Amino acid sequence: MKKLIVFSLLAVLTISASAKDKFIRFGITGGLTSTQSVADMKANGLDKAALGDFNGGIAFKFKPILGLSIQPSLVYATKTGYMEADHQVKNSYIQLPLQVQYGINIFGVRPYLFAEPYLSYCLGTKITDLSQTIDDIVADSKGLEYGIGAGLGVNLWFFQVAVRYSWGLGSLSNFNWDTVKESLSEKAMELVDTYQTNGVDNMLNGLSVTVAIFF
Repeated sequence: MKKLIVFSLLAVLTISASAKDKFIRFGITGGLTSTQSVADMKANGLDKAALGDFNGGIAFKFKPILGLSIQPSLVYATKTGYMEADHQVKNSYIQLPLQVQYGINIFGVRPYLFAEPYLSYCLGTKITDLSQTIDDIVADSKGLEYGIGAGLGVNLWFFQVAVRYSWGLGSLSNFNWDTVKESLSEKAMELVDTYQTNGVDNMLNGLSVTVAIFF
């Protein structure tokens, strides 16, 4: 057992030492997001969102030069909001963030600040009636969204932990209702009309925590 522990520690140290010399390192990232609607969205009938949206994907970290480093990622992410209190609106995205970091190395630990513009492609939207009076509405809401985030993080060996706040700067979604209108009930159509009128031009902001492992 002791030999196994010693071997594992040596393996970790070896990987960590070799990774330091790499100019580009590949990583796996994942975390949770707490999405919150902006004030004008709430005023127009969209309430604050639930906690616990998931994000996960891959990242590429460039070796810092004079404290500066970039970290592009490709992740799958969800953003959830509420409409009229009891209707959950969940959008799914493929997201491309480009994180620009500035930090210093302190005895092997690198705390850093970062800015992170991103571009998202909406894969679809699902509206769930929490009171179960109407069936779920699945919309073909493909379209681009963009925004910017800022936050802080820390690198330790090949681990990374980051906290960010993101501001959505584009439309929440871009619905194509032709694929679902015929199957919707009158109650569901009223809900869709409310979302189209009040929600399409609004954005979602969010706080997220992510953990990454680089190789």
